Amino acid sequence: MKDSVALVMAAGQSRRFGSDKRKAVVGDGKSLLASTIQSIPNTYRRVFVAVRPDDNTFSLNLPDHVYVIRCLHALEGLSSSMAEAFAAIEDYCLTCYESDVESASTSVESIAVILGDMPFIDESTHTLLHRSSGAQVIVRPIYNGQPGHPVIVGREYWEKVKELRGDDGAKAVLADANVTQISVDDPGVIRDIDRQKDIPSA
Repeated sequence: MKDSVALVMAAGQSRRFGSDKRKAVVGDGKSLLASTIQSIPNTYRRVFVAVRPDDNTFSLNLPDHVYVIRCLHALEGLSSSMAEAFAAIEDYCLTCYESDVESASTSVESIAVILGDMPFIDESTHTLLHRSSGAQVIVRPIYNGQPGHPVIVGREYWEKVKELRGDDGAKAVLADANVTQISVDDPGVIRDIDRQKDIPSA
């Protein structure tokens, strides 16, 4: 069975939103970040959440089951945060099974990168993408010709992600990778919340 983990990127500055959008209440009464985490199915072995170094995780209303990664270079942008988060997850893979280090280092084949402001992705989409994931491929959903999230990154590309800096996400890695694009009937893969007006009404 393929083994992967989920990484929720939530270390941004919410500049276009005007306040900390991670705490904004969405239609179901939960915070945006909590809703995104809740939408992630148990397809993934574990859920990691990348946050800023000075974040109060209690105020972010993070569930107990998530593993928090504090990105020391979050101010540099999404790429830098991703690099730190991937390094932390790789360390986790190497140490979570002390009795079998060799197995631990290769057991997790991929990391599903999910943006913290995208709580609308269908569970079936996660399942579909996960089936096509693997250590040597990057899988990405396509909706009406637009690429979306989650982007599932095989471990062959982790080293390249760890070298990223700045705020362009993983564009540099995707441009030179074996990317499997899967068409989905799920607008949630391209629907994020950047501004106050993007919050759905109750």
